[in-house]
Amino acid sequence: MISKKLLLFIGFIVILIVLPFLVSGYWLRVLTQTFLFAAIATGSNIIIGFTGYPAFGNIAFFGVGAYVTGVLMTNYSFSFFTTLPIASLFGILIATLLGLPILRLKGHYFAIATVGVMETIKEIVDNMTEITGGGLGLTLPIMQGEPEYIYKFFYY
Repeated sequence: MISKKLLLFIGFIVILIVLPFLVSGYWLRVLTQTFLFAAIATGSNIIIGFTGYPAFGNIAFFGVGAYVTGVLMTNYSFSFFTTLPIASLFGILIATLLGLPILRLKGHYFAIATVGVMETIKEIVDNMTEITGGGLGLTLPIMQGEPEYIYKFFYY
């Protein structure tokens, strides 16, 4: 017999799959942003909530992945789907290389080091104007298709 929790979970998944066809583009964008921030909050919950480390620079690794995606799409004409695994691996690599020594620190030292990592990555991006656009940022290629298609694409 199927448990009540499993039925609720399946119902929730079905609602999430059908929802883009029932709401407007505005609410679809709001939901997409909500899920994005929920994923970021989950990562913060792991390092801050479960381990107790006062981390302030976690978002820098998200930014590294986003910039790698943007740079590959604009400067090297990669497709969006091709950039996703590359950007993920690059973010993981940077997080691992910086995380191994920083995770040995405790308390205030760890907190200051994470802020330092975040500011260092920000300054690197700001000063690599030929690659990242510096303070002006990147202009990503426009996706082909109707707005509703694009909203659903990023939602899923």
